[in-house]
Amino acid sequence: MKKELAVLLCGIMLGVTACGGSSSSGSEPAAAEETAETETVEEEPAEEPEAEPTEEPAAADPNELADGNPLKGIADAETMRDVYDAVEAAFNESYTNGELATETDSERIEELEDELINGVAEEFGLSYEDVRNIYINGGIGGNLYNYDLSALKMTNGELVDATINGTTLIIKAKIQPSFSNQATIDQNYFNVTDLVQNQGADVFREIQYWAVADMADGSEGKVIQFTAGRDLIRHIKEDGLLGGMIADYVEDLWILPSLQK
Repeated sequence: MKKELAVLLCGIMLGVTACGGSSSSGSEPAAAEETAETETVEEEPAEEPEAEPTEEPAAADPNELADGNPLKGIADAETMRDVYDAVEAAFNESYTNGELATETDSERIEELEDELINGVAEEFGLSYEDVRNIYINGGIGGNLYNYDLSALKMTNGELVDATINGTTLIIKAKIQPSFSNQATIDQNYFNVTDLVQNQGADVFREIQYWAVADMADGSEGKVIQFTAGRDLIRHIKEDGLLGGMIADYVEDLWILPSLQK
């Protein structure tokens, strides 16, 4: 009797409590899913480190001759320019009005040139060899300066060629016609004043400038040529002369006749 009661009780409680185990008479209710609300946090992009400003290399000092220059160490650059100009002036005078103007014997010509070089050497307290070296090497390759010709540019038109001969900067440009003949002429003066004021050409003792342009017949011809001497270069730099303001002070001025009409 007790055993049957126990079996009955077990049957009643089946599925609620275990009678030697557990079972289910139907599907159990699904466990409630907790929906956790997650807060979306937008991450700010990491700030990129500021790039350190790149310093442009300083322009070379035209008075500090570069290593490897054959004139470096003889004297300071300004003195060597004075020496070069003194020899050049002595040669020009002798070849124009002196003995060298008429001498034809090569040995005598060499003697006379050596005398002139020795005279300049004595004036500056340098040796004959040093003065001869300054004159020969100063006249080629721009060795009296540390100046980057490749950086030059024209305000008007384009740069065709730039060379240094002794203490002279020689510029060849190509220009385009402007709205008037006078404007076509003046753009060349602006090219030179910009070279002096903004591109370091004030270090030269003379600037020889000439420009070409395309002609009506399709050829290329010279339209203007002039020289800015040492005093004019100084005034352009110090007094701010611009463009046509230098027209009355340039030397050896030549202008294509058709532009003067």
